[in-house]
Amino acid sequence: MAISENIQQSKLGDLEIQDISIRDQGLYTCEASNIYGTIETLVELEVLRKSRPSDDQNLAQNVVTNLGENVTLHCGIKIDPRLASETQVNWFLAQNKNQ
Repeated sequence: MAISENIQQSKLGDLEIQDISIRDQGLYTCEASNIYGTIETLVELEVLRKSRPSDDQNLAQNVVTNLGENVTLHCGIKIDPRLASETQVNWFLAQNKNQ
């Protein structure tokens, strides 16, 4: 599902942002809900103007990327196949650090 020109959401809830720019930076909220309730995952996306090496590759919920790169934000949820058609996943940009 296309959210904007450079942002797509997969059926499983991951958010793919292509050609990253400073305007994509911020705190994203993934909200998944079904008949049993709602859960939220927060992902902070920081965009750098030049490369910076990362010592820890396991920081899935604190994503740092470079301008012009593509990134996929993982919602971090497992959807029960029996509830897949009833589960809705939505992403929100809660805070843009550049505005």
